[in-house]
Amino acid sequence: MYHFYPKVISVHIRDNQFWEDQHYVVHQNHTQFCNFGYAFAGRGRLVVNGQEHEVRANRLFHFANHQQIHFTVPQEDPLQYITIHYTYKLLSWAGSDLRMIEGPEEGLPFNRIESADEYQVKDRMEELHRLWTSKGADYEAHTSHVFQKMIYELLVTLQERRTSEDPNAKLIHAAMNYIKHHYREPLQRDELARAAAVSPSYFSILFKKYSGFTLTQYIHKLRMDKAKLLLRSTREPIALIAKEVGFDDALYFARIFSRETGRSPSEYRKG
Repeated sequence: MYHFYPKVISVHIRDNQFWEDQHYVVHQNHTQFCNFGYAFAGRGRLVVNGQEHEVRANRLFHFANHQQIHFTVPQEDPLQYITIHYTYKLLSWAGSDLRMIEGPEEGLPFNRIESADEYQVKDRMEELHRLWTSKGADYEAHTSHVFQKMIYELLVTLQERRTSEDPNAKLIHAAMNYIKHHYREPLQRDELARAAAVSPSYFSILFKKYSGFTLTQYIHKLRMDKAKLLLRSTREPIALIAKEVGFDDALYFARIFSRETGRSPSEYRKG
């Protein structure tokens, strides 16, 4: 699974004076940075790559870099918002190797416009602006870290909302909970699919879509996380730890552990 890793470029408040200076229109044929905004007053019309969106107070909005945008506001009630300009990568660890890829062209996995009510971001956005304008020690890194944490919390909230609304998400969420409590036992895709009342092949598709892992990857991740804890916190033989986390074959366990962590179980135990 890849993790959002941003670098904040700047944080601004766009107020009445900004729009007056811009004659109430901003147009860019090719945005240089990603943008994430929180509107706290007014209203406006945002067009991204030809798609029109209404933005008003208490709304979140975002668009990626390399987009064409056209932003207009009425003179009598111009949109006022805090905006974060940033770039980002997606990072993932494969054993001891760090993988880094560019973010998707469409940007963050939110709707273009979201209500801010359920996300509770007003305080965080104000904090980000204070951090950036204070220019304190390591303010750039600190701002990027707070922004990363905020986006992670938004994604968790979004996933919870989708799970509550999407019956397929509920099925996979239930399957993941079952696996978390039974990872020591033999786990077969066909049995999990039968419990979810879908075909095995469709279960695999859904599991990857909603968890970000294949079924095997997810089971191995849970088992390896528990094995790491036991290796560092106990002196149990490695063969016994293998059985405790669901592997009857200690050699197979060691092979999977080495592949996932880049170290053998005995090397990991040494620290």
